[in-house]
Amino acid sequence: MALTKVTSGIIEDGTIVNADLSSSIAVTGGQLADDAVTTAKILDNNVTIGKISGSAAASAGTYLKQDGTWAAVASGPTNDVFWENAQTVSSDYTITASKNALTAGDITVNSGITVTVPVGASWVIV
Repeated sequence: MALTKVTSGIIEDGTIVNADLSSSIAVTGGQLADDAVTTAKILDNNVTIGKISGSAAASAGTYLKQDGTWAAVASGPTNDVFWENAQTVSSDYTITASKNALTAGDITVNSGITVTVPVGASWVIV
């Protein structure tokens, strides 16, 4: 039975199979082909880290950047008085060009890790 229209409710994972999709929508390897869906809406709270796949595994404390890569979520303000940051740099980091970075030290940069400070930028450790 082909699925023609969903007007309300939720379609549970695994309930639509290739045979249910119109032949006008290309399905390859059990997934919709690129650009097969042109208009869609994802309801609030329906996408979780476990449902997103990519070239690198998603994990807590990461976010998906517009270029499709994963990046660590930086520490940030915990209230309007204190700013907290980690004490160890454990992954490569590049300060954004034309910006500066401020870190409260002591700071350890793990072996093999690179912090890149572009020309015109500064990294200050206080």
